[in-house]
Amino acid sequence: MSETLTHAPESAPQDPSLLPESMPSVPQITPEQIAENTAHRESVVKDLLGMDYDYAKESGLVDMFYYDPVTGEDGFMHTFGGNLRNTPNGMVEPLGYHHEPSGEAIWPKTIHPETGETQPTTRVHREHLASLNNRERARFKEHPLEPYRAQVVIGGLTKYAPFRENGETTYAPARSSMFPKEYDALPVMQSIRAAMSDPERTVEPSVNDEGVPVTVVQGNAKLLDGKTDMPVRMVLDAQNGKIRTAIPIIKNRPGYMKLTPEQAAQVPFDPNSYGSKR
Repeated sequence: MSETLTHAPESAPQDPSLLPESMPSVPQITPEQIAENTAHRESVVKDLLGMDYDYAKESGLVDMFYYDPVTGEDGFMHTFGGNLRNTPNGMVEPLGYHHEPSGEAIWPKTIHPETGETQPTTRVHREHLASLNNRERARFKEHPLEPYRAQVVIGGLTKYAPFRENGETTYAPARSSMFPKEYDALPVMQSIRAAMSDPERTVEPSVNDEGVPVTVVQGNAKLLDGKTDMPVRMVLDAQNGKIRTAIPIIKNRPGYMKLTPEQAAQVPFDPNSYGSKR
């Protein structure tokens, strides 16, 4: 399957600037479709969280994410599994995806065209690491139980981002920030809420790439050792305060938490911070 940007299907949304002012650019949707979309979304979230779903739902962890059943905008899916957006110029743009195991679980599998092996359509792409020099490879260094940078594929498409070099803007595979891959979805959600509740968090009004007013909040959550801070940046809907996306901030020198996987296995999860240990 291709891992480059591709043309969108004919059902791609029209450019809103070409529509009459009296004509809404948001597709009309029936109450039955809204109910169906909501039920499907809940089913996906429930399958991902498994035994932790009831706790996450009752404690408000699921509801802290932005969700619009009419447009399909979903802060939970964007953060955990990524999403594909049809752009006005007829392209499909991969967005989000900040938790490796969740993306692999949410999206379907596919067959690799060359090896014939099964692989997730949404995954971290590590094949490029062998071709990088030491300095570039260090950007993608992964340490146990810490956030890390990665190139990602969402729905079979490589995620790209703009980079400025010598005064010119070019597009290259994005360096996405990923929550610790050893975490289940629930500890990630708990970490996001902890960062949201950080008394020293920063709050700034802003506007996202689509011109929608948002609030950018950055706070710290503790990593598994209970001592080391993991900065998390959250983009909230300016109207209802729900999370549109949450991204861990990668420190320039990873490997700051001196805790081996064996030691981490002995650290109990705090239900008020990370969720329940299975």
